Amino acid sequence: MKKLTLWILICAAAACGKKKETSAPLSLDVPLLAERNLDSVRSRDYAGRLLAFAIDLGQRNIDLDKRIGLILSVTDGARDWHEGVELVINRPNYQDAETSYLAYLEKYEPMLDNAPSAWDSSRADLVQSRGRLKASYNVIRGHSNYDRLPAMLDTLLSNDLSINRSLRDFEQRIKRDVLP
Repeated sequence: MKKLTLWILICAAAACGKKKETSAPLSLDVPLLAERNLDSVRSRDYAGRLLAFAIDLGQRNIDLDKRIGLILSVTDGARDWHEGVELVINRPNYQDAETSYLAYLEKYEPMLDNAPSAWDSSRADLVQSRGRLKASYNVIRGHSNYDRLPAMLDTLLSNDLSINRSLRDFEQRIKRDVLP
């Protein structure tokens, strides 16, 4: 037992004595997601179009979560949290993502109109989730309306949980009704 304790102490001392490596600076850009060829989506049945929309919505929601993570990583207490938000959202990468993602999801709307009654509730939930994603971008843009970062994060988390719930519900519906 003494040898093991001594060995642990030696390893700990050696680890503390090593030069600390500096990490690469944090990149504030997240690669933009590719867009699906919507002409191929139009040729699918309604369930296939709704599934493609759900997948694209989920991917863009995950992308926003990454961007929120960047905001949190630059809001480290050394600067006002509003400055950290501004640092991220004023970058062209963030602005391009917000504009292109919301416009891309909007292009699905004509393909999702006239839902068969069997898919109407799923469509309504997913379209409402798209609205929540848009609302999350608006919350971040309007960060100055919040006195504290946790209050803004609470709103973002509520939207994220709601989006994820509708995606999970739709996944269960597809597994139950479409897949053999």
